[in-house]
Order: sequence, then C-alpha cells, then structure tokens
Amino acid sequence: MPQEAMTGSRRDADRYKWKALINTTMGTLMVSIDSSIVLIAMPDIFRGIKLDPLAAGNSFYLLWMILGFLVVTAVLVVSFGRLGDMYGRVKIYNLGFALFTFFSLLLTITWMSGKAGAIWLIVMRSSKASAAPWCSATRWPSSPTPSRPANGAWRWGERYGV
Repeated sequence: MPQEAMTGSRRDADRYKWKALINTTMGTLMVSIDSSIVLIAMPDIFRGIKLDPLAAGNSFYLLWMILGFLVVTAVLVVSFGRLGDMYGRVKIYNLGFALFTFFSLLLTITWMSGKAGAIWLIVMRSSKASAAPWCSATRWPSSPTPSRPANGAWRWGERYGV
C-alpha cells in the first residue's frame, strides 16, 4: 500500500476517534447536567405550571421532579450497559442520544397547568431519564487505558458536569 494512502487512512481514523470522543463526552456531560439542573429551575417550573409544591399534598410532585431522573437512571444503567455489549455500543449510544434529545424537546412543550402539568413534566422527565443510561452506560467499556489516555475526557465531562 502506498505511503500516502496509509497516511490518509490513518488521518481519517484519527479524525473519527476525536469526533467519537467529543460526541460521547458531550452526551455524558448533558446527562450529568440534566440529573441536577432541575434544582436550579425548580421555582420557575412550578411557577410556570401554577402549582405550589410546598402546599399540603403536593410534595409528591416536588420529590418526583427532583429524584425521578436519578431513580430511573440508576435502575436502568446496568441493563442498558449489557444491551450495549450485546448489540454494539455505537448503536445503543446513538439511539439513546436520539431519544434523550426527543424527550428534551417534549419537555419544552407543556400546555397544562396544576397537577396535570406536574404529572406531564414528571412523565417526560422520567422518559428522558430512561434514555440517559443508553448514553452513559455504553461508555464504560471504553474507559481510558495507558495506551489511550485521551479517552478519559468523558470522565471530566461526567464529574464536572454535575
């Protein structure tokens, strides 16, 4: 094989590695941020749906809005990691990223208010949380090794995204 062909092939492989690294790091960062970002927006969310989360009988909505994402993600992460091992990490990651984005968009559409609005947000946020392990569980097998230290960038995204 000519030297130029090998160089071009190697260059393409290097570009793909960097694109994959950036993509998975951004996905991990988004999942990590999303797990806790709702705490900052909580007053505006409940004001927008016209529901007082501290009123008697409404604490259910407050707790599920905060913890629902974390509970669903924690329950599903091992299962989706196994699916990634069985069907391919790239396929599972891409499907999870698409679902995560889809449910993120659905979360912006809230036409209801009161308890119905809170239920809508909890269901959409939990659905979004069910897509999060598709993105995060598939990265574990590609953890950094001494020969590939750059693959540890996703850890930065995960740790400092929170």
